[in-house]
Amino acid sequence: MIYFDLINDEIFSSCKRGVKLINVARGGIIDENSLVNAHNCGQCGGAALDVFQEEPPIDMKLTQHPLTICTHHLGASTLEAQKRVAIDLAQQIIDLKQGHSLIGVVNGSVVTSLILYFLY
Repeated sequence: MIYFDLINDEIFSSCKRGVKLINVARGGIIDENSLVNAHNCGQCGGAALDVFQEEPPIDMKLTQHPLTICTHHLGASTLEAQKRVAIDLAQQIIDLKQGHSLIGVVNGSVVTSLILYFLY
């Protein structure tokens, strides 16, 4: 299930004036127009983002707003992170094949079904 615009005008209006916002999870969680509006009226005192509704962002009014700090999403872009992800994934496949449950997987039952289908 994908959620869009969870942080919107309604949510901003219920927050303490000057609230600070950080989104390093998924683009689309924040209604970017609502964030710009919240910046402009002082409801949001600042935001730090590394994910956006459209990537790369096309409408630059949010990314260029003086109350917004934007960085690149670096989740697993280093060599060390890529190696760690590969090792963790391989270990989870081994664990699953040995009958252990998957740890930290949001859609575990779907992933388990697909992996078992391809392994056997």
